[in-house]
Amino acid sequence: MDDRDLPSVIEVTPATVPAGNVIDLGADLAAAKAYEARIADTDDYGDLVGVAQSMSSARLSPATTHRLLRLIAAKASTTTDLLADLVGARGRSAPSGGAGEVDMPYRVDDGRLWLVDDDGRRQLANFVAAIAEEIVNDDGATQDVTFRLAGRLADGTPLPPAEVRAAEYPSMAWVPVAWGARAVVHAGPSTRDHVRAAIQMLSRDVRRRTVYGHTGWREISGAWVYLHGGGAITADGHRDDLEVDVGSGHMSRYRFAADAGDLRADIRASLRLLAVAPDYPALGAVMLAAVYRAPLGAAAPCDHGAFIAGPTGSRKSEVAGVALAHFGRGFDARHFPANFADTENDLEAKSFAAKDALYAVDDFLPAGSATDVARIHAKADRLFRGAGNQSGRGRRTADLRQRPAYYPRGLVVATGEDIPRGHSLRARMAILEVGRLTIDNAVLGDLQGAARSGELERAMAGYIRWLAGDMADWVTAAPGYLRALRERAIADGVGACHPRAADIYASLALGLDLARQYAVDAGALADDEAAEMFAAAETAIRVAVAAQGDLQSEQDEVTQFIGLLRSALTAGACHLCDVTTQGAPTERPNFWGWRVVPGADGGPDIDRALGGRIGWVDAVRVYLDGPAAYAAVQGMARSMGGHVATTEATIWRRLHDRGLLAETTKEAGKLRLAPQRRIGGVKRRVYVLGRALIEGDVA
Repeated sequence: MDDRDLPSVIEVTPATVPAGNVIDLGADLAAAKAYEARIADTDDYGDLVGVAQSMSSARLSPATTHRLLRLIAAKASTTTDLLADLVGARGRSAPSGGAGEVDMPYRVDDGRLWLVDDDGRRQLANFVAAIAEEIVNDDGATQDVTFRLAGRLADGTPLPPAEVRAAEYPSMAWVPVAWGARAVVHAGPSTRDHVRAAIQMLSRDVRRRTVYGHTGWREISGAWVYLHGGGAITADGHRDDLEVDVGSGHMSRYRFAADAGDLRADIRASLRLLAVAPDYPALGAVMLAAVYRAPLGAAAPCDHGAFIAGPTGSRKSEVAGVALAHFGRGFDARHFPANFADTENDLEAKSFAAKDALYAVDDFLPAGSATDVARIHAKADRLFRGAGNQSGRGRRTADLRQRPAYYPRGLVVATGEDIPRGHSLRARMAILEVGRLTIDNAVLGDLQGAARSGELERAMAGYIRWLAGDMADWVTAAPGYLRALRERAIADGVGACHPRAADIYASLALGLDLARQYAVDAGALADDEAAEMFAAAETAIRVAVAAQGDLQSEQDEVTQFIGLLRSALTAGACHLCDVTTQGAPTERPNFWGWRVVPGADGGPDIDRALGGRIGWVDAVRVYLDGPAAYAAVQGMARSMGGHVATTEATIWRRLHDRGLLAETTKEAGKLRLAPQRRIGGVKRRVYVLGRALIEGDVA
């Protein structure tokens, strides 16, 4: 909208208020209760003003009118004087030109806004303005209304269109921001309130439109549609009458074109992903499964992610790029929607917008200071934990009202040169490790060509259309299918490494099965060919998920603690004494933190303890001073650029839960993990472990 539209929007037509002075107290009481309920049900300024305006047509008693206006004024942060003007409650007489009518208090004259009331004529602003549109920005969690305004200065200079959030509109602080110093709201005790009311009341035929702020499924007018940057896909094809704004930058690449192609050829191009790493079939199988699992997120949320780890030059980002290109041909290895250099809030907000789609985050590379390394690990933890828990960080507004929490609503795929640390975090990812020779460059080249030409995008558009006709049924059935697949996986031992492993397998297996059935229904594969191809892919996923046990154990808190303790002892950062002699242990003193050094003045060699003492050892037991041992382990972790996130008390409980504490005791009916022992003539509380546990492997 521009300045030329102003005359049709701002019409100086007087508002009317029916006359009447007969008060029906019964009707007055009923109407008052109805208005009180409407006032209580909203905090929106525009709605509250609308309630006030609607009172002008009700024959309310003066006392009731005044009481209701006070309620509205308190909620709308305005004055009863202004509201009284809106409803004609000042008791002004009707003008002679219209029986039973009173004038609207606002006028446009000489290109300015004016207030005309019992006190005379007062200029409000040196411009005129109108609301042209109400834009409802709907991100699936909230509906944020924005007003689009046009204006003109008194000298005829057009003002640029201004978009102002409805919540910020009443303050009028947006005027100098949007229109500069020449647009002036005059001084006065209630001038700003009058200006905002005048603009609203003088705006005619305000258009209202909805802009969806996410991809993925919505049920609109009884039909399931899949939103994307270019409109929506339905069971009947493409729609361009729905407006979608997924975001700026690379987020705008979530878009499906309406062009046609050979669907069977497009699907076969997509299935080439299974052959991207012939000697490591899990890579292609997991990525294809993720591609076709993501659009079912509205029916069964994707509570896991996938992570491709490999050195520079391994082409891991290129593989993630062709998978992502199924959701828009503008995506490739250099155009991801997100990067680990983004802030945590930005990562979360974009992951929330990329609903029922792949959400790819590139370049996990812990580097720099210990703080920098910890920061990027924290980003990964927050992102994948949000996906795994399907929840985000709780937030509050300035007045302590709860704000929506953002979390991934699609399927997160990330790449990096290292793997995010944390036992439970890794349990939320299907981890794929590649080397420089893992990927078949010829197949990858074919996939990149298919991405650029739109074949992968068209294959996914066809799949979404295939789902759309039965989406209501999938919402009901998908959780049950996942439970059945999970139970089958547990029975086959797939979930042995971690309870979530079976969930990841079930989710990916569902995506793979849907891809198979889609390819068969579309005529891209014959039944026998599809069965053979996808049986091999399912086996690859099963093997990959089961193999994550090693990656999980690396991050197991008990395994880490014992390993770091062992390293601290052998590195000489601490030592254990013989429980009887308080000197060097008889067997393997070097392992327990002692070194043989020459004696003074040519005397015999002596055993010297290195670092601080953290406990004692005998032939079969180790007796640890808890705080000293924990500090030594934490120091060793810091020297390696990491830290032990688990607290000391929790570590000992975890050891007890694993049955690794050799002795405990009960005192006054309470379990004590650290029994008292007299060592060196002093009673001490120590944690007792088997000597073989420290010298060998964790059971």
